[in-house]
Amino acid sequence: NMFLEETASIRLEARPPLVFVPGNHDTYHDFDRAEIARLWPAPNPRALWRSFDVGPYRFVILDSGNDLRDDFDPLDSEGLQLEWLVAQLKGADEAGLHAIVCTHFPPYTSGAQDPPNPRVRESVSRAILARHNLALVLSGHVHAYERLEIADAKDRLVTHVVTGGAGGPFHGIDEKRREAGSKAFVGH
Repeated sequence: NMFLEETASIRLEARPPLVFVPGNHDTYHDFDRAEIARLWPAPNPRALWRSFDVGPYRFVILDSGNDLRDDFDPLDSEGLQLEWLVAQLKGADEAGLHAIVCTHFPPYTSGAQDPPNPRVRESVSRAILARHNLALVLSGHVHAYERLEIADAKDRLVTHVVTGGAGGPFHGIDEKRREAGSKAFVGH
């Protein structure tokens, strides 16, 4: 609700392009998922993922779910979203498009308070993303900015950016667990 209130004048008057990547604070309840599906067209509240092409890029927006145990997991390894993701990336490869993948939970981060999400790292990044021609991976959740370069399955470096902030105070880095590909980290 706060997001909708604070962005109303921008969204409703200026109407700039806006890419919404659902995350844990957006999808805690089925009602929230239904509202998001209504505002950003989705086949149903269980399918908040989508893609669109702009010039030579395919933007792939994932629903990495929330962080509540025993809740709906859109990244279930047997789930429809992962099958859809493979098809989107394969289609981008075949069309000569560079994929930009956006996910709320980062697969890689050195954040002390917000470690990388193992589901996103294993089921998405290592199992799927590493096999395709990616231009960039954007994520949020962590209250810090980080730029990483992670090798894919063909040893090409793919830039990952954790966008930081999230409307709260910045958190620190965990130097003992700093990602090998971390190139820049801005926190407190």
